[in-house]
Amino acid sequence: MVRAHAVALNNADAVMLEANDPTAGGNGNEYQAGYEFAGDVSAVGEGVDTTAVGRRVMGTTPASFAQYVLADHRHVLPILDGLDDTEACALPTGLLTEHGALMTGGFRPSQSVLITGATSSIGLMGSGRDTGQRGNELILEP
Repeated sequence: MVRAHAVALNNADAVMLEANDPTAGGNGNEYQAGYEFAGDVSAVGEGVDTTAVGRRVMGTTPASFAQYVLADHRHVLPILDGLDDTEACALPTGLLTEHGALMTGGFRPSQSVLITGATSSIGLMGSGRDTGQRGNELILEP
């Protein structure tokens, strides 16, 4: 569980809000916005390392516009020093998408990686992250 200090809207929120808005032809169901958050770990589930409590993290989960957010540990990342919560809360979806693509592709240190759409938000994150600092060759395609 994370005590949220900052949350961000995601493009999916607009789609979900419209799908639930009866004035726009939606189903009228209640919808709690938010997919991305940043804050401090306040509690962990059984079998999870308790030293995580108090750590600054960012992550993604539905209904994150809340004081406390219940999130799967696989969708939570540490916040780097120097990055404040308002900046960090806007990054998790892009970072997790990028990380998932690299891991699915079997990317390892010393390999080259082609980043297509390098001027997109996820492409910019990939070209600016530490992939190039570990001896990896980055090939950027705008």
